[in-house]
Amino acid sequence: MIRKPFVPSSCALKKRSHSNSPLAMSDEQERWKALIRHMFAQAERNRANHTEGTADDHGPEVGLLASEYGGKAFPKEALEQLLKQMLQRLGNSEGLQGSLSSVLSSLAPNSQLHQLIDSYLREHSMEALIIQAKAELASLQRRQDWEASKARFLGPNGSLRTFMKGLQQLPPDQRPAFGQKINAIKIALESLFSDKLKAIEGDLLRQQLPLPVDITLRPRTSANGCLHPLTQLRHRIDDIFHRMGYTIADGSEIETEWFCFDALNTPPNHPARNEQDTFYLPPDIPVGNVSRREKERYLLRSHTSTVQIRTMLSEHPPLSIVSRGRVFRRDTPDATHSANFHQYEGLRVDRQISFADLKNTLFFFLKELFGDTIRIRLRPSFFPFTEPSFEVDIQSPSMGKLSHQWIEVLGCGMVDPEVFRAVDYDPQAWNGFAFGIGLERIAIFLYGLEDVRHFYRNDQRFLKQFA
Repeated sequence: MIRKPFVPSSCALKKRSHSNSPLAMSDEQERWKALIRHMFAQAERNRANHTEGTADDHGPEVGLLASEYGGKAFPKEALEQLLKQMLQRLGNSEGLQGSLSSVLSSLAPNSQLHQLIDSYLREHSMEALIIQAKAELASLQRRQDWEASKARFLGPNGSLRTFMKGLQQLPPDQRPAFGQKINAIKIALESLFSDKLKAIEGDLLRQQLPLPVDITLRPRTSANGCLHPLTQLRHRIDDIFHRMGYTIADGSEIETEWFCFDALNTPPNHPARNEQDTFYLPPDIPVGNVSRREKERYLLRSHTSTVQIRTMLSEHPPLSIVSRGRVFRRDTPDATHSANFHQYEGLRVDRQISFADLKNTLFFFLKELFGDTIRIRLRPSFFPFTEPSFEVDIQSPSMGKLSHQWIEVLGCGMVDPEVFRAVDYDPQAWNGFAFGIGLERIAIFLYGLEDVRHFYRNDQRFLKQFA
C-alpha cells in the first residue's frame, strides 16, 4: 500500500508565494526541497520493492509543482537543478512519462517548468528512436525490409523528420541545442542502418558464393608478364629487316659532340646543338668507357646515328645495319612528344647503291608493317647527313579517324659524301642510304592511340591489352 505524501496547505503556499520578502522566498525554497526529498524517498521505496512508478505514484507531486510553481518566477538555477535531480532519480518509467505529459498541458507555455518538462520529453523521445531502431534492425534479414525501416525512421515522413519540423516552434535560445541533439540522433541512426546494410549484403554474398575453394589447386589463369608494346614492335621490325639481310648494331646512350653532330655534317651553329635542345653532361663527369675524338663534350645522344658512325669507323664496307634504342631531347612532354623516346635507324653502304634501292627497301618495310592497302609517297626535305633527303608519308584505310589522311612516318635520304669522309670512306667508291623511324610514332598509328605517354606510365590496364 502506497503511503500518501505530506502535502502542505495550498492556501498557505499561496500566501507565502505572494510575499516578496527574503524570508518568504527562503521558506518557499525549503518547502520545495522538502517535497522533492519526499519524492526521492518514494522512488527509493519503489526500487526496493522492485516496482515501477505509476501515474498515481508521481501524479500528486508533479501536480503540486504545476499548480504552485508552474508560472512563478522561481529562481531558474534552483528549479533546473532540483527538477533534473528528480527526473534522474525517478528514472524513465512510463508512469513518469504519462504524468509529465498530462501536467505539461496545464502549464503556462512560457513558464520555466513547462520548458524544462517539454525539453525532457523531447530528448527522451528522440533517444527512444535509437532503442526502437536497434530492436527493429535486429530482426531484419532482407534488403527491402531494411529500406522500409529506414524510411520510417529517416525518410521524408519518418520519425526524425517530425522532430525537425518542430524545431521552428521552439524559442530561439533553445533551437541550437535541440538542433545539435537532432543531428547527433541522425548520425547515430545512419550509422546503425549503414552497419545493418553491410551485414545484410555480406550475408547475401556468402549465400551466392560457391563452395570453399581448394587452395591446393592451380589457378585458372597465370600471372605471367608480357613484353612492353614498344619492345614487341621493335622485335617485329627487327624481323622484317633481318629478312632483308640487315644486322643489329648497338651503342652507348652517352655520346660525344663529335659523334653526335660533327661526324654527321651538322654545322656548329645548327639549332640541334643548343643546350635548349640537347642534354649536355657537366665537363667534370668522368666517362671512361666512351671514347672521344678530341676534347669535345659528353652528352645524351639525340639520335642513334652515332651507332652508325662508330660502326663505320670500326668496320669496312659493305654494311647493312640497323641501330635502335633510347634517345633524349629537351622536349616538353605532351600527347606527341617526350624527352625520352625510342628511335630505329638503318644504314646501307655498298657500291652503286641508288635511290631505287632506298625506295624499294622502305616500301617493302612499310607494307610488311601496315599491310598492302597503304599508299606511300616521298616528299623532298633536308637533313645535314643525307643528300638528297626525303620525308615518307603513308595513307591507310585502317587507321581510324586518321584513315585516308597522309601521315608522316619517317625520314630518309642518300648518305652525304661529307659523312663518308668523316669515317675515312671514299665517297667515289662507296655510297649508301639511311633512314630513321620513331618507334612511339609508329606504335601510335598501329595501335590506334592518341597519347604517347601511355607507353611510360606502367599502367597494367593498358599494358595487359598487348599480352
